[in-house]
Amino acid sequence: GLAKVLADRGVAGHVVGHPSMFSLFLADEPPTEFRHSVRHDAHTYDAVVFRMIEKGVMPCPDALEPWFLNAAQTLDDADLAVEAFSDSLDEVLAG
Repeated sequence: GLAKVLADRGVAGHVVGHPSMFSLFLADEPPTEFRHSVRHDAHTYDAVVFRMIEKGVMPCPDALEPWFLNAAQTLDDADLAVEAFSDSLDEVLAG
C-alpha cells in the first residue's frame, strides 16, 4: 500500500525489506548498502512520519530503523496505516 501511494503521487521512494519488517526509503533508487542512506529525503520522511503519529499511527521516526508489523495487527490496521500515510504525504506535498 505504501509503495502504491508513492507511485500514485509520483514521489520517488521504495519500500524495502521483508513484509513484516521493512523500511521506507525516499530516493530515486532503492538502497543496496548503508552508504546509500545519504540519498534519502529525510526532510520529507520526517514531516510525513510526524503527521502519521499525530493521526495515531506510530511508524519509527528514525528512517534508518525498520517499521514492524505483527500478528496482532489486522488488515483494518494496515488500511488505517496506509490511509494515514496517504493523507500525511498529501499534506506534506501541499506545503
